[in-house]
Amino acid sequence: MTSTDELEQRIDSLYAQLADLKREVILNRPVRKRKKPSKAWADFLALSAEVSALWEGPGAVEEIRSQRER
Repeated sequence: MTSTDELEQRIDSLYAQLADLKREVILNRPVRKRKKPSKAWADFLALSAEVSALWEGPGAVEEIRSQRER
């Protein structure tokens, strides 16, 4: 039978080998092309810019501060 120290060393060795394999897989993985943002997201960004330009209320930081003080 194998001693617990030897088993622990074998497990540590397996972990190291797995880490090396994972690193190899990550480094050799093909680069995925990014998907184009959806139309809904593009519309949201455009409207967000419009709303921000027209906003006359307190800024986000001031609003958060006032809510914390309450």
